[in-house]
Amino acid sequence: MNNTVIDGLCKDGLVIEAKNLFSKMIAMGIYPNVFSYSSLIHGFCCVHQLEEATRLFNEMIERNIKPNIYTFNILINALCKEGRAGEAQKMLDMLLQRGLKPKVVTYCAIIDGHFMRNEVMKATELFDGMERRGLSPNVTTYNIMINGYCKNKLVDKAIALFEDMRKKGLVPDTVNYNTLIDGLCKTGRTSCAQNLLDDMYYSGQPSNVITYNTLLDSLCKAQHIDKAIALFRELVDKGISPNMYTCTIILNGLCKAGRLKTAEECFQHFVINNHCLDASTYNIMINGLCNEGGGIMKARELFDDMKKRGLSHDVRSYNILINGYCKNKLVGEAVALFVDMRKKGLVPNTLSYNILIDGLCKIGRTSCAQNLIDDMYYSGQPLDVITYTILLDSLCKAQHLDKAIALFRELVDKGISPNVYTCSIILNGLCKAGRLKAAKDFFQHLVINNHLLNTWTYNIMINGLCKEGVFDEAISLLSKMKGNGFSPDAVSYETIVRALLARNENEQAKRLLREMISQGLLGRGNKDFESVEAILEGSFALLKGQSISSDA
Repeated sequence: MNNTVIDGLCKDGLVIEAKNLFSKMIAMGIYPNVFSYSSLIHGFCCVHQLEEATRLFNEMIERNIKPNIYTFNILINALCKEGRAGEAQKMLDMLLQRGLKPKVVTYCAIIDGHFMRNEVMKATELFDGMERRGLSPNVTTYNIMINGYCKNKLVDKAIALFEDMRKKGLVPDTVNYNTLIDGLCKTGRTSCAQNLLDDMYYSGQPSNVITYNTLLDSLCKAQHIDKAIALFRELVDKGISPNMYTCTIILNGLCKAGRLKTAEECFQHFVINNHCLDASTYNIMINGLCNEGGGIMKARELFDDMKKRGLSHDVRSYNILINGYCKNKLVGEAVALFVDMRKKGLVPNTLSYNILIDGLCKIGRTSCAQNLIDDMYYSGQPLDVITYTILLDSLCKAQHLDKAIALFRELVDKGISPNVYTCSIILNGLCKAGRLKAAKDFFQHLVINNHLLNTWTYNIMINGLCKEGVFDEAISLLSKMKGNGFSPDAVSYETIVRALLARNENEQAKRLLREMISQGLLGRGNKDFESVEAILEGSFALLKGQSISSDA
């Protein structure tokens, strides 16, 4: 009677009450048995109190109460779920030493536990050892193995196991097929996955919405949009109801491929047929309309329609539409929407602020953008490298270079790492303003402090040096660029060549042109000198003409 009550309490999650009753039993001279302990151990495992479960297991052994296979399986399963497959393996060794015969479910738990820890070899060894102990892997065992191999990108091994399963007379179920289809899709083998879908049909295994979602996602990511639409129609024709994820996949794929008209038609189909749509589905469609020329009004209509359909806007919904307004230079509407977001109790995130700050800066309202940054600070939203880069770009374009340099220092002092765009914006601003010394000092600072640079950054500095006629330094920087692991491109060379030609430094220009040809950056260099010379003369004449034209 007490055992039944303890078991019932544990199943209801009332483990403390069950343990109190257990203690009363012992106090009354009623000694617990394997069933009492197993129920309690299972109860504590279910509420994730594994240490207490393990203590009870050790206690029952001390009391000379022999755990049965059910007791071992409870602990093994719990240990594996907690990522403690090594301890579960020791439990398996213990039950074997005690002469107990493990079940298929015992092996399934430990194999899955090893895969959770990416211990592929240990999982494989355990699987291979099952038959030696007289146990035949079942459909679940194979599914764990196939899933484990697929997650570790060992898809060929998963396919081999799938075939082995069939040879042994086991019939793969929908889960087996879905697992392998997912593995094939994630490794870019979508056509093989589609063949497996056909195989499912001929084997009499029903495909479900998960099967189709996996394939649709893979086709859309590979931009095979027409195939995805055909597959979606097949899903509907089979009487399978698309879920919210299906709708999201299709709309996202169509919008990203620029197929907005088809996306709108699909969206209307989903609405008319009462398919499950949520805020994220609407957000995809709103974003697609915002990115389409002239689609901002439709985007707003869809945004307003969400409320009518009982869907709440989230911060992402607002961010998308604010960004759409800013892209269309409707910054007043963007500001109003930002205010509305706050009124609705939503907290704008750093991205919300960055979008609006960028929109304000691009129409020259830098002071309003600065006010928004102050607001950002007082609202506890962190400024990131994008916030600073937007402001720096605006200040440099307005030629407020000293303010830009001060802001760059502030960024660094706050421990924010400037990216290549941040560095290039400042450098470009200084060079365009003719402040070559400041540009050279800034560039040197970037190199010494290991800030992110790329070929574009070097090209900006090379261009600044050439504009001031400092050719030796420009050519020297070209060499340093190579030494620092950056490959000069056609722009790097042409910037110097054009500047040299404008100053009639023809021989130096020709030398650099030859270097360009040898590196395959101009024409098609080969070992025939006459051919190279022809390319050289043609390029020389072209660039010379362009330089004269630009001077005029």
